Amino acid sequence: MTVDGYVKLRTNSKFRFKCTRKANCCRGGPNVSLTVFDVIRIAKYLGKHWSEIIPTYVKVIIADVVPFLALRGIRNECVFLRKGENGYECEIYPVRPMRCRLYPLIPSAPGSDVVYLDPKCPGVGSGPEREVPKETLEKYYEEVRIHYKLIMEKILEKGLEPREALEEVLDELWEEVKVEAPEGLPP
Repeated sequence: MTVDGYVKLRTNSKFRFKCTRKANCCRGGPNVSLTVFDVIRIAKYLGKHWSEIIPTYVKVIIADVVPFLALRGIRNECVFLRKGENGYECEIYPVRPMRCRLYPLIPSAPGSDVVYLDPKCPGVGSGPEREVPKETLEKYYEEVRIHYKLIMEKILEKGLEPREALEEVLDELWEEVKVEAPEGLPP
């Protein structure tokens, strides 16, 4: 166990997990960080422009000169959490953020062979043994790299304010998605 209570795993490790649909992961914050790619996927799925979802669903936090994106919460629950017939459901499940796709695993630094397992998740330790989803983890790390590279280039090289840099990156990605995938969801 680490200081923060997570279990340290290597990416070639296996762990037991079966989702209990209790939605503990969707409560207590939320504190799910987003990339610009998550925002674009969510906006497309909801049939809205990215700028329409930020005030309602996404919190933008400027820390020093770095803009951070996180899902908003309502009464300490994710804004997309709904009570369904079979337990709790995610309103945007097909395009849920990469961090949600990986849970109960918590990624560490891109390029690291370490992830963390949240033992507080009620499904940890039960169900089938599974491998760390390396493909999803690598996709997440790649999106994080591109996210910060694009935004920080605009801040540090173009001299844009953090919010302006974020909005410019989102506008550019939105235009790419409209050209590449007018009928479907962005990759």
